[in-house]
Amino acid sequence: MTATARALLVVAIGVSLFGCGQSTDVRFRAFLSSLAGSELSAEMTAGGRMVRVSRPDFTATSRMGGAVTRFVSVGTDRVSVRVTLRDDRGKVGEARLTFQPTDGWGHDVVIVVAGADPTEGCFGCALAMPFPLDPRLHAAPADSLWVYLTLDPRDPNVVF
Repeated sequence: MTATARALLVVAIGVSLFGCGQSTDVRFRAFLSSLAGSELSAEMTAGGRMVRVSRPDFTATSRMGGAVTRFVSVGTDRVSVRVTLRDDRGKVGEARLTFQPTDGWGHDVVIVVAGADPTEGCFGCALAMPFPLDPRLHAAPADSLWVYLTLDPRDPNVVF
């Protein structure tokens, strides 16, 4: 096989795997039981458009676990996310995440309070970062607010 033929094959595989030209969607997924007693709010900004969600917006259950919001189409614009936890005494924690969405894939911004990295052994998880919780307002000081990204192919031909 010539170098040109190999290069064309690589491009063809890349286009089929990454769904060139398909919609790029983002939603929030939260493990609400880990957030007990806290009011959750999250916002996502992409391409000058902002979407805000709170606990009542997490209405469906994901096949991956947790409650989810509806998907929002973001195109290929860079996405910025801010998650805030509050209780009746004040802000318990805040997390921020910025990422470049992958065209043709669904993205879940996952929110969970945990004492250890919740992505351990997770295939398709990325950008996991712990954010401190106010120890005066949170019962388990070893816990952190974790926010991370999972990818889900929108193309039914892509199988994990």
